[in-house]
Amino acid sequence: MSGITFRACGREAQRMFIAGQSGSGKTVFAVSILRRAPRCVYIDPKRENKPGFPVVAATRFLTTAEGEPRAALLAALFAQHGPRLTIQFGAAGHGQYRGTDAFHRAQAEAVAEAAFLHRNTLYAIDDAMGVLESSPPFWIGRILTEGRALGVGFLGIPQRPHRVPLTMISEAQHVVSFYLALAADVARMCEVNPGFAAAHDLATADPEKGIGGEFLWHVQGAKTVQRCAPLRGSEAAA
Repeated sequence: MSGITFRACGREAQRMFIAGQSGSGKTVFAVSILRRAPRCVYIDPKRENKPGFPVVAATRFLTTAEGEPRAALLAALFAQHGPRLTIQFGAAGHGQYRGTDAFHRAQAEAVAEAAFLHRNTLYAIDDAMGVLESSPPFWIGRILTEGRALGVGFLGIPQRPHRVPLTMISEAQHVVSFYLALAADVARMCEVNPGFAAAHDLATADPEKGIGGEFLWHVQGAKTVQRCAPLRGSEAAA
């Protein structure tokens, strides 16, 4: 893909953010990344399972004791279902978690703890529920700051990048943008690299023709962004 390599997990695992409007093609692109990852957990708040991985309820981690028991649960699930899992949120809060947002953050955090302690895993989150829209929870924060040395990669997929703290995006090794309509979102991406100003002009996906959307790809340290052609057919399905 575009001659750029993303190390999802393992030695010197990397971080990636993929931004874009609904229908822009960002999910198709994200799925292509996930399917290439040697091992991953995909947090799926919308409960759509676009990658088609075996589905596990996030509440299983939340109801497991903190620490190594959660890592052991993840190892057992990988052994049972394979190296790529879709983790879906429960529909409503319970117990000490007051309100849906707190419940979603608690579930995302429990899985993040398991991935961090398990090592050599890509932690990916489709941020439909705003988990990344403030200072990250403790274990997600550890993945962002310490994960690379432990083989734990990160993939964040926000629809509204202007709501995500700038450092979470700018410190990623890879930042990708599909079409963005809101000026605030384009402005946030331009704080990473001015070349993202073109995000407002990108072509969106055409599912009927099996064509993804155009996208811009910034690699940390580069002065420019690379404009990339849409994924097509087998590329999108790979």
